[in-house]
Amino acid sequence: MLLILSWFVLVVMAFLIWLNCREIKKYTRSMAKRSRKKEIRENMGDTMSKIFTDNIGKKCYIRSMDSRIEQRLYTILEADEEWVKVSCRDVADTSERKTKIMRIDAIEEIELVEPKPKKEQKETI
Repeated sequence: MLLILSWFVLVVMAFLIWLNCREIKKYTRSMAKRSRKKEIRENMGDTMSKIFTDNIGKKCYIRSMDSRIEQRLYTILEADEEWVKVSCRDVADTSERKTKIMRIDAIEEIELVEPKPKKEQKETI
């Protein structure tokens, strides 16, 4: 009877060790994924920061991860490594301008809007 009980305890302990090893593997895999995502996000932040600083004063459409921010035509006012300051006209009141400060990490997509070329007026003689 003692032999059966000791084998049972041994099997249960082996099973618990196996479960623990599985959980450790899952944890290390998830941590590796998180670190890769963080590295990509940091590198993208540098690139996005450069894009914003190069295009200060230009108009663009910004789509954000935050669903509360509508995709509107914004004017880029200022930018640094982490933040960007943009402004847009209010939809309800066209004379009022709204200014927003957003984290560059939260921005998914930027669409720069090129100004329309002015038509050359033909000279009439």
